[in-house]
Amino acid sequence: MITNFLRDTNTSTKDFVEKLVESEDVKHVGGFSLACGQIGEPMAIVSNRVSTADGITWIAGQRGQTIALSNTAYGDRSWPKVVKGEESLTKALKESYEKAEEEGALVERLLELLSSDDLPRLPGCSDGGLETYVNEMRKTIFVPVVGGEGTNGKTAEEVRAAEDEDKVEVAETSGNAKQTLGLSGPYGTQKQTIVLVDGNARVKFFERTLFDDKAQPIAKGDGDQKFEFDVEE
Repeated sequence: MITNFLRDTNTSTKDFVEKLVESEDVKHVGGFSLACGQIGEPMAIVSNRVSTADGITWIAGQRGQTIALSNTAYGDRSWPKVVKGEESLTKALKESYEKAEEEGALVERLLELLSSDDLPRLPGCSDGGLETYVNEMRKTIFVPVVGGEGTNGKTAEEVRAAEDEDKVEVAETSGNAKQTLGLSGPYGTQKQTIVLVDGNARVKFFERTLFDDKAQPIAKGDGDQKFEFDVEE
């Protein structure tokens, strides 16, 4: 979906997302939320919960908006991480502006926000896996590694995308398709990404990778990547 949106430069965001929700292919995709749009225009939010064009949400139609989106449905304010995310970002941007910080300082401030760890440590569950903590993850922006079994031989990409056989099966199935629910091994935040766009349509993309291809911690800064480019109108 992301690749198609970026490549299809001749299609408006509205036409793209409406075609997406009407497609039969998207009905076979697992749970997802996609936020997309053009610089200077409102953005659309589409998820697997949307089945018609009327269900598409449009955001960022005006300046000064701060909007958080997590694994719950857009607009669900019951997740503490969503509420805290909006409040923390609003505060971070205000303080950065008041101090006239340079871009690098703003990135560091935002990385600190993304590293906010509010996951409750449950008594007697120091080795608890995803199933133990899944309901608690809605409270924390940063998810520390939980669970520790089954890491040998798995790459970081496999851990992130769950492309292995160590999964928790769901009882219900659809035809012959095997449905699964997450990993039985380690789970946590693997990457932190910041995208900044200025008034001249210059984009700065910063991404910090926290684990290597063996799912082992990477020293702070060693997994950083930075890209800068101008968006042509």
